[in-house]
Amino acid sequence: MNKQIPLYFDATVIDSPIQEIPIENSNAYQLKVRVFTKYANRNGSYITDEVAQQLIDSATNGITPVIGFFDPETQQWASHTGPTLASAYGYVDSFLGWESFVDSDNIAREYAVFSVNLFTSYFEEATKIIGQN
Repeated sequence: MNKQIPLYFDATVIDSPIQEIPIENSNAYQLKVRVFTKYANRNGSYITDEVAQQLIDSATNGITPVIGFFDPETQQWASHTGPTLASAYGYVDSFLGWESFVDSDNIAREYAVFSVNLFTSYFEEATKIIGQN
């Protein structure tokens, strides 16, 4: 079976505490995000060491936006519903390393962890990201 690496990571859950960025940029908050795991994934994809490094390099080379889909009618985060709901809520700051995390299925996995800056002063819904997919 031919599996492809997804361009969007639906299972990325932001559950770390929001940490305020130093005062010179008071329009944003900083947090850490577990983005993907290497090797066999729950969505059927397989990420090799080489591809993992390419993903990390791609996310940290220049300014990579953090795109979200928030539905103002339902006040809920949507799953890839199209460009009408898409907004750039922030950007990837840096790669922090690999971190073990126990998922909801009680299996510990090593995640690539990134520091992300969110524009919470510009987008009120950005404050509602914690705990969402």
